Amino acid sequence: MPKQRERYPMSKLSTQQQSNSAEESKQNLGHQVANLFLILAVIVALLGFLIDWKNTMSSGAVDFRNRVVAARLLIGGIDPYYFKWHPGISDLFLDPIVDPSWPVSRATIPPTVVVLHAAMAKLPYLTQKIVWFALQWGLFLSTLTVLTKVDKISPLKSKFILILGLLFFSGSFFWRFHVERGQIYILYVFLLSCAYWLARNSARKDHLLSGFLVGLTASLRPPLFLMSVPMVVYRQWVLLIGTAVGLLSGLLFSFLLADVGTWNSYFSAMKIYQKAHLGLLEVKTIVNADNVNTESPVPIEGLTNLTKALDFPASDTSFPSIFKHYFGLNLSANILMLFLGITLLAICFYLDRNRPGARGSGLVFLSGISIVLLAEHFLPTIRATYNNVQYILPFSIIVVEMNLGEFFQNKASLLLLIGLLFNLGFSWIPDSVLIGDLTMLLYALIMSLSIAKIVELMGN
Repeated sequence: MPKQRERYPMSKLSTQQQSNSAEESKQNLGHQVANLFLILAVIVALLGFLIDWKNTMSSGAVDFRNRVVAARLLIGGIDPYYFKWHPGISDLFLDPIVDPSWPVSRATIPPTVVVLHAAMAKLPYLTQKIVWFALQWGLFLSTLTVLTKVDKISPLKSKFILILGLLFFSGSFFWRFHVERGQIYILYVFLLSCAYWLARNSARKDHLLSGFLVGLTASLRPPLFLMSVPMVVYRQWVLLIGTAVGLLSGLLFSFLLADVGTWNSYFSAMKIYQKAHLGLLEVKTIVNADNVNTESPVPIEGLTNLTKALDFPASDTSFPSIFKHYFGLNLSANILMLFLGITLLAICFYLDRNRPGARGSGLVFLSGISIVLLAEHFLPTIRATYNNVQYILPFSIIVVEMNLGEFFQNKASLLLLIGLLFNLGFSWIPDSVLIGDLTMLLYALIMSLSIAKIVELMGN
């Protein structure tokens, strides 16, 4: 009998050891597969970097140009939103691809962003293009670094985020598009990633600073203030206070160069663009045309390619554009805002009804950025596919907050795969870019709502 008693615990221990060994083998296999994909991802990112450099030097970074000109005008005390260039004015203030008969400039960013660009506005345009190229890639890589360093993240999850970013994002159409046009969305993503990193800590001061960064980013891109909605739903008052302080600080920062009149001009100009997008006004831009504004000097600032914009598979993925193009329906701004309001109320009601006892910062950020991405589609303005770089934040948060096994087994992950593949390097089918955007949006929304039910998947 004594011998039988000894064999039982040894047998139990042996079973446990086998289980641990199997789990360890599974993890080792996971790391080996991840390492292979990571090597591929690094190669894709390096090739993408070289392609982006070539594109930057051969094109005019046409969306960057309007921000540079706006900053120069604001420094000179000139309204950057209604300025019209004419012969006799320095080519430093010329944005050559806008129709001279159009009543406003191409500056569609708020004065906060214009003031931000003023820091280097006096540099030659070519120098600024190179600096901005480096900043875009630097901010992109820094974003991935921040997201892989959040509190309590496993090495395997960190590798998966790097693969997601370096392979599927740096290898995508929308990142090529973003860098070549000289866009700014990656700055917003970086700031929000830092805010998420801070919010993962339990310290009260870190939550306040996290909210401050959210508010500061919202002052640069107003729709981001909608990230405060889940803060209210989940009673994250410290985050909300920080957001309010950050927003106010950003607005006050703009008054270093701007004034109330500048802000009024901005809102007035945006109303004109809103009408143009809804088909109430006709706007014309001149890109890659032989008949570029004949009154403008050539070259401009010593460059002859400022009207050159490379061709990418791109769609206007805003709901107004989709309904007009595919269904022949013109949705008014009031209808769009009504549907957006109803949708947001429904989401808030659902989140509140399924609000668990633990209120993790991960869920607040995931639902917040998903709401912002949804709202962008309702706005009566062009939503170009370079906006999709913002998806790196919700997708990474999902990886951080979920168990990887559950992540891969989740049926909704098929939407993520479709969205990423349809934006990767080449067109699969007609409208693949649009389909990719909508499936990525749907995935982010589904995961925001489904994770809300599960306390174990919360960030804290």
